[in-house]
Amino acid sequence: MSTNHPLDARCLTIALTLLLGAGAAEARTWYVRADAPAGGDGSRWGRAFRTLQAAFDAVGRGDEILVAGGTYAGGARLDVGNVTIRGVGSVVDGRNQVSSGIVADGLNGDVTVEGMDFRNFRDAGLRIGERSSGATVRDCAFSGNRIALDAREDTTVEDSRFTVADGGYGVVARANAHYTVRRSVFTAARPGRGRGLHMMNWAYSRLSIRENTFSGLEIGLNLVGAENRGEVEENTFVGGGTAIRVEGGEFDIVQNVVRDADRGLWTTGSTSNVVFNTLLDVDEGIRCTGDFWWEDALIANNAVRANVTAFAGEQGCRGRLRTNAFHGGERHVTGPYEDEGANRVGRWFDVTASYAPTAADSILVDAATTYDGLTPELDFGNRVRTAIPDIGAGEWSNVAVLQNPDLVDFRARIGF
Repeated sequence: MSTNHPLDARCLTIALTLLLGAGAAEARTWYVRADAPAGGDGSRWGRAFRTLQAAFDAVGRGDEILVAGGTYAGGARLDVGNVTIRGVGSVVDGRNQVSSGIVADGLNGDVTVEGMDFRNFRDAGLRIGERSSGATVRDCAFSGNRIALDAREDTTVEDSRFTVADGGYGVVARANAHYTVRRSVFTAARPGRGRGLHMMNWAYSRLSIRENTFSGLEIGLNLVGAENRGEVEENTFVGGGTAIRVEGGEFDIVQNVVRDADRGLWTTGSTSNVVFNTLLDVDEGIRCTGDFWWEDALIANNAVRANVTAFAGEQGCRGRLRTNAFHGGERHVTGPYEDEGANRVGRWFDVTASYAPTAADSILVDAATTYDGLTPELDFGNRVRTAIPDIGAGEWSNVAVLQNPDLVDFRARIGF
């Protein structure tokens, strides 16, 4: 005997329909305009909210907030995840009276912030809280304040601009997450003051720092943490104190350019590999300190021209030096290190007519042509001329060292 009733089936169908309909609700777009009339419900530009907080109170997961040009008060808090905030150079100004501009701490959700300009906050223009899964910050500006990143998963900062205040930071990352910072510009408000990117975490994080520019900062990159890993690649550092400071962790520091700084790279207790970097007119090129620079750390194919010391190793430094060009105004290389050969120490590019290249050299120069020491895109006015008139063009092309692809690439990198 069946106990099913047609009414039961209909009720079940209605319940499922309502449940599925609620789950499939369309994402909404909310509008914010500083000069909007009072009383708007945020549903369109003509009825836009006047404040960020009003939009944050109304928004749901998956929604988008469009912010018109204008100036908005800070101190707004977003507690919903999977939200996108898009501005058009829209200014959030704390007038040095508010701690943070926007605090995004939506539970188990990402947040995307685009096109916003954060100014004059005592702490962070934008803070991504630890309840957030991750964040994307794109095409934003920060003046006199920073981004504070505490999200638990992937976080990306890209195409953004930072004017770093005295004693301040551009980006501070502290959580165990994967951070990507790329194509952004960090500039000191006053030369020699402030830090661009500060990683302060002694647990595991993964960093990818690529194609950024750091100008005039006390420290461009300050990477602290014994278990941190990642890549620092194709960044440019101009002026200031130390370009890259690494304490602990393991990084691939590759194809960066540093010029006119006090120090190019200072590493302590790190197993970072330092390869294919160009450091020009720095006081000190590379400094290695601490007891934990393990034997698998490699310093190779770097070109360093320093006013004082090109490479300085201290007690405990066991970096493997291979195929570098080191030239220091007072000292080329000092302290302990492991020489794996083919390092060009003290000769740099000012070779004479009596010099003949050999397979032991890490850099060889075509004798028939006078070259600039740098490729056009890396030529900062520091031209180094070189010529070897007694060797014909291309005659060194069969020298064994030039068959090493890494060395061929290195020659191309610095313009030979």
